[in-house]
Amino acid sequence: MTTSELLKQYRLRANKTPREWAGTAISPSFYSEVEKGLNRITADDLIKLLDYNGIPAANFFAELNPEKKLQYDREQELIKLMNDSYYQNSCSELTRLERIITQGNLPHRQDLLLMIKGYIALVTDAITELDTTTESLIKEKIFNIAKFDELFTWATETTEPLRMNRTIILVATPANMTFFETDNLSAQSGSAKIDTEQMSQKTKEQIFTNSWITSYKPVFISISEYIKGAQKDLTYTLYLFDGIDALLLVLSMTLVYAIIRIYQVSQQNFFNVKKFLGYSLSNIYRKTLLFLTFSFILELLTTILLRSRVGILVVSIKFILQLLFGLLYLRKSSVKQLLFSQKEDQ
Repeated sequence: MTTSELLKQYRLRANKTPREWAGTAISPSFYSEVEKGLNRITADDLIKLLDYNGIPAANFFAELNPEKKLQYDREQELIKLMNDSYYQNSCSELTRLERIITQGNLPHRQDLLLMIKGYIALVTDAITELDTTTESLIKEKIFNIAKFDELFTWATETTEPLRMNRTIILVATPANMTFFETDNLSAQSGSAKIDTEQMSQKTKEQIFTNSWITSYKPVFISISEYIKGAQKDLTYTLYLFDGIDALLLVLSMTLVYAIIRIYQVSQQNFFNVKKFLGYSLSNIYRKTLLFLTFSFILELLTTILLRSRVGILVVSIKFILQLLFGLLYLRKSSVKQLLFSQKEDQ
């Protein structure tokens, strides 16, 4: 059955004329051509027409191609049965479903067979007996084990793809729960507070010993020890690392101060001569400024290569503050050093 034929059937069931059926959704003359098979209707116009007449699109398409709808429903039912059998640890039921799928002629039969093969291997603890090709196909097509970029980059936008070098499974323990949450759980269970060490051991025994997971060599650690793998926005990232950023900023300022002092002490006579001749601070301390600029360019290129917006922002702010600090210090210290040199000469 064609789209135009089914539209006509729906219109006749509603006892409407072509003009009433088209209404304000599409042009009545255009609809008449569609119904006669003289023109093709676009998907957008078809959805508008169905919505205008209160017809669910899913029902329309199911009736348009009932065979595909039946196959889809059959596949969904088999997937539900497979999941139930897996959680019930029923190898016999999974084997029975495998025979049904093999004898059938469903569109996604190969994917279904891969799925049930993986389930049977999990239930019988025979993952290691699967050949490499089958195991790879199961992971890729069915279980969708994520493959992350080896180069870690911190994503600062939720719209960007998440890039990290490890998969993280979050497990709720006191280490990553608030006092309210742990106390609430304790009150509901009537037992003592949850112990992190016990939870860690129990998780290792019940989850990480699964043969499907052990091949990935999981490690049980608290979230506070592995926050770098999560994706956060720029504001929250700065909030998390404000203490570290402040410490690095202080260290960088100390480094600038040390470089300037070393240069002033080692080049005191040279500095005095140039100051008397009227050279600007940027000219006198050109080497120091060039060193800071070169360091900034290297840091900036590194953060751009890693596609870290946080890094670009932090490096830029640090460089600006270094320059301001350096220039302010030079203005004050230059005058003091010059006066001190004059006193020594007298």
